[in-house]
Amino acid sequence: MMLPSQVTLIPEYVIFKQLGWIDTYFPLIIPSWFGVAFYIFLFRQFFMTIPTEIDDAAMIDGATHLDILFRIVLPLSVPAIITCTALSVVNRWNDFFGPLVYINTTSKQVVAVALTYFNVPNQATYENLLMAAAVVSVIPVILIFLFLQDYFVQGVTMTGLKEG
Repeated sequence: MMLPSQVTLIPEYVIFKQLGWIDTYFPLIIPSWFGVAFYIFLFRQFFMTIPTEIDDAAMIDGATHLDILFRIVLPLSVPAIITCTALSVVNRWNDFFGPLVYINTTSKQVVAVALTYFNVPNQATYENLLMAAAVVSVIPVILIFLFLQDYFVQGVTMTGLKEG
């Protein structure tokens, strides 16, 4: 969490080039599958709020560890899962630096980078079109937050609670 992504940019670029992932969406998607430190911390804090008595009661009733995970822990952690998913989607949607470095073809550019095409040096800038495109690019993020607002707030506030 303390190391900025710009520090690891060159080694990541070399690895992605050797894998043949330059000018694809793989460098933008796959690294986040292996865990982001903030989301791991958020899940840990959320799991710490789940009482261990629930696990003990399930064990006494004959549940296995996988039963406890899939029937008790995961349903209770839906707010944390939705919070991390929403934050991840918004983070990927707003990412400018990654697509700028890893995607070279203009037809594959993401919205954040494509907005820069409205501002061409030494030519007329169409501020009205730029602002309209910026509003359209923000609409998915606003919709995600509006639809998942209750889960998002619950997932963030529950991570700091510890009873007992």
